[in-house]
Amino acid sequence: GHAGAVRHHQEPAGVSVIETIRLGDVEIAVTRKAVKNVHLSVHPPGGHVTLVAPTGTRLEVARAYAISKLGWIRDQQAKLYPFTGLRGPAIFKLA
Repeated sequence: GHAGAVRHHQEPAGVSVIETIRLGDVEIAVTRKAVKNVHLSVHPPGGHVTLVAPTGTRLEVARAYAISKLGWIRDQQAKLYPFTGLRGPAIFKLA
């Protein structure tokens, strides 16, 4: 059991841990909160993707959900980058 592959960011409250899912050139920040359903969002201007999952959701479940929505994520990002389509490395990748 070695969690070195997953970066953990501790929030100031110390309650929720953000985990990152990488799907090719798409990076998704996963947060668990007291919600009933999974919420997936693509945020302008950078196309930053966040996924909020109910507390106790396993990362593989969140990942499977993200994979099922990958086409939608790319559509949303393509609207933000009409000229690049995010093929290959994203030029506008924010740090």
